[in-house]
Parts: sequence; C-alpha cells; structure tokens
Amino acid sequence: MVNKNRSAAIAHSQDTPLPPAAEWRRVLLLAFVGLPIMTLLAVCAYGFAIWFMQILFWGPPQ
Repeated sequence: MVNKNRSAAIAHSQDTPLPPAAEWRRVLLLAFVGLPIMTLLAVCAYGFAIWFMQILFWGPPQ
C-alpha cells in the first residue's frame, strides 16, 4: 500500500510544471555550465582524434 501511494506521488510530481524561477535557473545552469563543459569536451575529443591519427597514419607535421 505504501509503494502505491509513493509511486502516485512521484508520478504527480513529474506532471506538475516547474515555477518560472526554477525554469530560469535550469536554463542558466545549462547555458553557463553545461554548454561550456560540453564544448570543452568536444574540442578535447577533436584534438585527441587528430593526435591519434597523426600517430597512426600521418606522422608529425612538417
């Protein structure tokens, strides 16, 4: 009986919309923390791929 009530409360909390302040915090967090981290990881992955291809196929730059 407790699990049924708990799952109903969780399902209800997912259906309720966030207040506007919480939405803005989430957007700003993604814009100023998530996006720079993802960009940095993409640049690092590209650099690693170029470095690895130089080791395997192209050799050092001339």
